[in-house]
Amino acid sequence: MNTQYFKEYSPALNREMEWKVYGHGGRPVLYIPCQDGRFFDFEDFHMTDVWAPWIESGQVCVFAIDTIDKETWSDTWGNAQYRSQLYETGFVMSQMRWFRLCAIW
Repeated sequence: MNTQYFKEYSPALNREMEWKVYGHGGRPVLYIPCQDGRFFDFEDFHMTDVWAPWIESGQVCVFAIDTIDKETWSDTWGNAQYRSQLYETGFVMSQMRWFRLCAIW
């Protein structure tokens, strides 16, 4: 299975963000991990085995992305206004980049 790892700086979040791409073509599938999850959960939970027939045949290409849940949604003791701002400006904007990437993939 063709697997690519990426780590790219996000100006909106002011940090590096990581993701993996599984496959070489086909319909893009965006994998967003469960709450507080990470991009590598797709592999750790053996989802690559489940999706292998479609990924390897080129029917789908899975984009497993990272989240910032621990600093926004799950950070119950943090500053609510900061969490909301970080989530809206950073996470949502970075997700739009993924959709553009899927469109040209």
